[in-house]
Amino acid sequence: MNKFLKTKGAIITYFTIALLLNILCWLWLALLIKPSGNTVPLHYNIYFSIDLMGIDWQLYYQPLIGFIIILINLILAYSKRSVSGLVVYLGLISLSCQIIIGLAMFFLFINHF
Repeated sequence: MNKFLKTKGAIITYFTIALLLNILCWLWLALLIKPSGNTVPLHYNIYFSIDLMGIDWQLYYQPLIGFIIILINLILAYSKRSVSGLVVYLGLISLSCQIIIGLAMFFLFINHF
């Protein structure tokens, strides 16, 4: 593993970017979807199109799950207290999850909103 990836600054950067992406997901939802109780697509599949419908406030579950993942990984990283491979992987997992959640929301909105 590259030495830069194991520095404390890189780990803080991973978590910061993951948190910023999560905030962007929350803001994006708040600006595009106004809770009204309407039925909306919650999941889009390229093979079957819409495969999960629900109430519009359930769209907020995606960024909520992403925030919970970041929070759990931050707690685990803080409890480790030393820069190690595990802490680097926790930061990268948080960042990867936020990218996947952001992409899922993006493609859902592109196709159906």
